[in-house]
Amino acid sequence: MASGFGIFSQIFTRIVSLVKSQINGISKWTLKLQSFANLTSQKIQEKITKFIQLLTSRPKSKKDYWKIFDIYFSKRFVVMSFAAFAAFLFIFVNLIYPFLDGKLWYAKVYTNTQKYSTFSGKAKVYNPTNNLIYYGEMSNGHANGYGEQYDVDGKILYKGAFNTGKYHGEGQLYNEYENVIYKGSFENNKFHGQGQQINNLNIPIFTGSFESGMKSGRGIEFDPKSGLRKFYGEYKNDLKEGKGIEYTQDGEGISYEGNFKDNKYDGDGKLYLDNHLVYLGEFKNGLYNGNGTAYDKNSGIIKYIGEFKNGLFDGQGELFNIKNMKLMFEGNFSKGKRHGEGIAFDYLGTQIYSGKFRNDGIDFISILNANEEKIRENFKEPDSHIDLNDKKIIVYSGIRSAMLMLNNSTQEEQVCDKVFVNLKDEFMGLNNKSSALDCNAILGDTYSSTLFESRDYYPKIFKILDLSFENNKCGTNKYVFDGYYVRVFFNSDYTEAKAIEIGKVS
Repeated sequence: MASGFGIFSQIFTRIVSLVKSQINGISKWTLKLQSFANLTSQKIQEKITKFIQLLTSRPKSKKDYWKIFDIYFSKRFVVMSFAAFAAFLFIFVNLIYPFLDGKLWYAKVYTNTQKYSTFSGKAKVYNPTNNLIYYGEMSNGHANGYGEQYDVDGKILYKGAFNTGKYHGEGQLYNEYENVIYKGSFENNKFHGQGQQINNLNIPIFTGSFESGMKSGRGIEFDPKSGLRKFYGEYKNDLKEGKGIEYTQDGEGISYEGNFKDNKYDGDGKLYLDNHLVYLGEFKNGLYNGNGTAYDKNSGIIKYIGEFKNGLFDGQGELFNIKNMKLMFEGNFSKGKRHGEGIAFDYLGTQIYSGKFRNDGIDFISILNANEEKIRENFKEPDSHIDLNDKKIIVYSGIRSAMLMLNNSTQEEQVCDKVFVNLKDEFMGLNNKSSALDCNAILGDTYSSTLFESRDYYPKIFKILDLSFENNKCGTNKYVFDGYYVRVFFNSDYTEAKAIEIGKVS
């Protein structure tokens, strides 16, 4: 037991001896380090003292000078100058340059830096690939004030005023060819205020007022090829709206003057053709609509006064003969044709008929079964009549027509059984130029088609109507309707209609 304790005691004694030896070594090293530090501090103090003496003492000997490029400069001057320059450089780099950067000169700013997001002042802004994309004034990271915007290829996009990164104020917008396509006022990236649009041919196409990127207000539109004026007037939301004037192709004459709506004539206006007034009145959706006056395009003489619908005579109106300015018709129109009640006049203005019209002609169908008194009310006195036993032919040569009168079922009076009309005057859309095909298109399918031989009273009627057929024979087509029929008399090859016969269906 005692022997074991002795061994442990020896080991402990050796460890203590080793630790003391290391501590003594560290102490010696610490003393040396302390001595070196004291010596270094002493030398630094000496250097500082000499430096202070150098700065505060006047040069006394040649040792106080440095020779630079064969010129002696006092050490004091060199040191003080260097110190002053170093101080200035430090202040300039850290204070003055950052303050003046973007004020006295244009700062170089990259879009992928923190500086870009907060920068205010004059700047040249580059994208990460070192392409200049903006040159001008900035505020808090946005283009603000005057500036120029470029694409990645260096082409100018916009030049003018900005506000918080948007086009705002006076400026110019460019296309991909660096041609100005708009110059004028902007608001929030859109045309707003007075401005001018220019096409790729460098021709102004519009000068006037804009609102939210669209033409609104008064302006002038020009032809994109010739540059001549096309329109002067008011716009709304990019469309002609309000009063305006449209010009002819030469930019001198007027083609329309009046009101517009949604780019179309709408309201009161005047329409011209070859500088001649052709219509004065109301429009709707670009067409004559309402009350108006139509003029002959060549003579300028009034040809119609009255109501219109969708560009056609429709409603009450008066139709005039443009050769002598006499009234030809007064009454109702439908889709451009005389239809309904009306009064017809001859070339001299004398009334020749008062009654119903159908499809632009006298409604002869309406006088079937009418007695002679009723016919006289409509047609006035006949030009002549022919008695044929129990029949009578009443002739109205002014309208190239004849009525065949027969006794009615009670034998009390004669009534109109048939009407014959020479097609030199149009009837139901047919005239003496109409072929059998034309008749079918207007009247429908034929009930019968026969070679008609003139006999009985027909030769007299044809003579009255100034008609002649070879061997008193002609081709006919018969069309049957509800209560009446229409027979058309043609030339031999059915290419020209000569007359029609209208009669009752038994």
